[in-house]
Amino acid sequence: MRIVPDTNVFISGVFWKGPPSTVLDACSKGQVDLVLSPVIIEEYRRVGHDLADRYRSLDLDPIIDALVTAGSVVSDHELIARVCSDPDDDKFLAAAVAVERRSSSAATRPCCVSANTMVCGSQAPANSLTATSRTDGVPGELLVPR
Repeated sequence: MRIVPDTNVFISGVFWKGPPSTVLDACSKGQVDLVLSPVIIEEYRRVGHDLADRYRSLDLDPIIDALVTAGSVVSDHELIARVCSDPDDDKFLAAAVAVERRSSSAATRPCCVSANTMVCGSQAPANSLTATSRTDGVPGELLVPR
């Protein structure tokens, strides 16, 4: 399974036990494949630096570097239509769609994980990915290169 953790999952997984930390643990142990994009990595770093401004002893860069090393980094893409209620979250779904375009195996369909939702490939809500999927099930027409 491929996982695209949003920033809330990343931050929560670093600091607290629970489902987000389970996701990060599974990534670090190679039980799931982590998928990131440059814009996602940039957001992780920005939030990490914001937190470091408040908590001087905090440095998330080594953790982010380890995630980048362990994961797959796909090119930045944007969705051609807003899908998430917070448009800033579309980058996570775009990364999941981008990696799915590279793989035709249902066993490796990506999941976009947020604090409250997991959207997996063709199981996406009908008003987002599935409604605009191609006949081969790959929702590639949702993407435009950045």
